[in-house]
Amino acid sequence: MNRKIKSLLGHAFWLVLAALIVGCTSNPLDQGDRIKVTSNIIKGQVKLIDQSSPDGVYVWLEGFDIGQYLDKSGNFSIPLPAAQLQPGGGLNGVFKLNFYLSNYDLKTASIVLQNGKLLPSQGDVNDQGELRNTIFLPRLLNIEIFANPSTVTQNHSGNITIDLFLEAKEDTVYVEYPDRANGPLAIIFFKCTDPDDGYVQLFENSFNAINSPTYTDSIAADRKHYFSYFKFSAVALPPGSYDIIPYFVIVRESIPDGLLDDFGVDIFKPVVDFVNIPTKRSGGKLDVVHSENLP
Repeated sequence: MNRKIKSLLGHAFWLVLAALIVGCTSNPLDQGDRIKVTSNIIKGQVKLIDQSSPDGVYVWLEGFDIGQYLDKSGNFSIPLPAAQLQPGGGLNGVFKLNFYLSNYDLKTASIVLQNGKLLPSQGDVNDQGELRNTIFLPRLLNIEIFANPSTVTQNHSGNITIDLFLEAKEDTVYVEYPDRANGPLAIIFFKCTDPDDGYVQLFENSFNAINSPTYTDSIAADRKHYFSYFKFSAVALPPGSYDIIPYFVIVRESIPDGLLDDFGVDIFKPVVDFVNIPTKRSGGKLDVVHSENLP
């Protein structure tokens, strides 16, 4: 083998070795020009396994404290702030999207950022910044509420009866409520369904329930029934349509504090911000009408 060929082979050996060293020591986030960011918007879809409407699911991105409620379509689109508006002029690393309903299992998806920009085809997103897979949330606790009567006049002088049914769908679920008569119906919130109104009324259905210690109850697959009634005059709601929201807290672990902070202060205490916790309930409607409007 002549000297020229040996020289060429020597150069080739060192080039291959250098390439291997660079490949072994490079940062996986440093994609250089090989990945071109096509979008800085995270998109995806959420569905509930029980085929209920996904409206009310809260999508929250850690590190940014960005969140939004889903509508019936279950689609979401979260634009990231410009890099210069992020800490350090642009965040780097892996961040989690959280999908939250209090009585459903929490699910997450991962995104990867470099200098505040979304890296497509990294984490759980494709090259368009869309989640590769639809997020499916399984229900943990079934909540059914019935009011009788469900329509009353503003000056109704009779009683309102409330039936609450709780049923765990898989594993046992633990709930906490005031250690008073009426249990999870010891405190009831009435929330006006008109989004432009925002009226919420707290009704203390048992004496000193707000200041009472809490009781922890276990909910299994056997449907558990709670029952209470009260004089409507004790509530004295103005005309409108209301959601009936019993006060009980579903005991959950590993829910990010930053996510919960988006719903208010001390949301698990008997304060009006409690009604902001996204929860899927069935039934529990009460209509209060003027006397002349009742059929």
